[in-house]
Parts: sequence; structure tokens; C-alpha cells
Amino acid sequence: MTSNKLKKIPPDPLFSRIPVYAKSKGSPLSSLVLSFGGNPLHCNCELVWLRRLTREDDLETCASPPELMGKYFWSIKEEEFVCEPPMITHRTPKLTVTEGQSISLKCKAVGDPDPYVRWISPDGKLVSNTSRTISYENGTLDILVTSLTDKGTFTCIASNAAGESTAPVELLVTPYPNLANSTNCDKDTEPGPSDILISAKSSFPNETKAQQEKVVVVAELTSSSALIQWPSQHHLPGIRMYQIQYNSSADDILVYR
Repeated sequence: MTSNKLKKIPPDPLFSRIPVYAKSKGSPLSSLVLSFGGNPLHCNCELVWLRRLTREDDLETCASPPELMGKYFWSIKEEEFVCEPPMITHRTPKLTVTEGQSISLKCKAVGDPDPYVRWISPDGKLVSNTSRTISYENGTLDILVTSLTDKGTFTCIASNAAGESTAPVELLVTPYPNLANSTNCDKDTEPGPSDILISAKSSFPNETKAQQEKVVVVAELTSSSALIQWPSQHHLPGIRMYQIQYNSSADDILVYR
């Protein structure tokens, strides 16, 4: 394993079944001889097992941390191979989001070795990568489509070989207004895949008058489509896009276009 740009060498389960030595002379034939010189070793608590091997020479050195840089690996005492427990340096403050929107929760931590960050949902379950949630190695959790079940306290857990640290992130999810499948509204019994039940194009009485009175109107309606019209809003500054939300009262997730 010499000269492979290795910063650390994890204790492979093989090493627990076969005697391991760091020298070739005098080693039993049934043993495993490990050569690892020429690597930029990061000498922390993860390499204590390696320090305990029987050595042959003093050629291996440490490249980091700074206080051990350049020192011969075998001359360093075991108690100097230390790790630093995680410390969370930044986390997302309390957030409020509307049901159906996307949100990013962030959690940054430092430690030696670099902490591994994972998230626990308000219901106490580990958040995994799905079509709706993505957990990144840098500690960011993306929820692509929020639901009312996401309301509560998420827990960020940063862990490494020296321990772990936790931090809460509270998320408030407000129901989408006038939503047919909101818990504040009564659902029709078994509405089926669509709440639009008119099977043919229809025109309504006084449609022209209604269009004049309403800003947004449905001009044509079928069982599977709707023509929506509204006047130009160029006189209103700041408008960059329009968003249409549609759903059935049987839908679990809002759909936006």
C-alpha cells in the first residue's frame, strides 16, 4: 500500500482474522505484512490500530494534522493520535413554507475526521433519498415537494469516530389556501381521478358578462382540459411568471405548472 496518496487506512475486517505486521523479517508465514510508506497520512485516532503494529523501520511520516506534520509515524505516542468530535457551526433557522413548495435545510459541521451528516424527520425516522427528498454529503437536505406531514422539528446529526452532535431545525408547513384536499376542507366521497366531471365543452349563461367581471376566467371546460384566460398584467411591476396549481381532492401531492 506504499505511495498511493492515502490519508487514512481503515482497519479492514481481514486484519482482525490474520496477524498483521509492519515488518517482513521474522514475521510468521501465516501473517500479513503491511507496507504503507510514502503516503500523506493524516495521523488521528483512526490510525491508532496501525501504530500498534510491530514496525521494521522509521521511514513513514505524518502529513497532518499540523502539530504532527513531518514526524516519524512510529515515534509518535498513541495518545497523540487524537480525533475532534463534531461541532455544528451552521444550521437553517426556523422556516415557514407553503404546502407543495420546495425547501432546503442546511447543517454544517466541523471535526476530525470530517463528520458525516444525516437527518431525522419529525416522526423519528432517518431521511433517505427518494423522489421527494435528497440528502447530500455536505449536510443539505432538499425536500422537493413539502407536505403537511413534514411539519415539525427535523434533527441534524453530525458524527465521526470521536462522537456526534445534534441540532434541531423547525419547519412549519401551512396548507395551500382553498385546497380541496386540505385537512381544513371536507372531501367528497371517492371523487375519482378528477373533480372535473363535465364531459363535453360547455358554455355558461352570461359567460361574456362573467368574463368582464372576473380577472381570471375558465372559457372552455371538458373532462380533461380547461382553457384559462386572464388580461395582460404588464402594468403590474415585478411579475416574472404565472403559476397554476391543479389537483383532485383524491390527490396526495399538488401539481404546479
